[in-house]
Amino acid sequence: MERKNYEKILPILKEEFAKDEFKILEFGITNLKYKDAPANVDIFPFDKGYSKTPLKGNEYKTFQKNIQKIKRLSKKHIKKALKANKSIDKIVKNKM
Repeated sequence: MERKNYEKILPILKEEFAKDEFKILEFGITNLKYKDAPANVDIFPFDKGYSKTPLKGNEYKTFQKNIQKIKRLSKKHIKKALKANKSIDKIVKNKM
């Protein structure tokens, strides 16, 4: 993502994900990881490219709802994989 948006998202990630036992690691890029699960998300900046104006009003509310759905779905799959001692990839693949 463009650097200016990357800088804005870091505090949001810390606020929204840290309370749900996600680890946020910063080392040139940002790594979002749930406990010791084998799944994680890398977020990294780039300094050139297209940018979109930050969302406002109903668009922002819709975005937040979608993020919450992703968090619930991710947590559900991760917990299921850990409980079954299976690969998260296999669990998610079966749901798609």
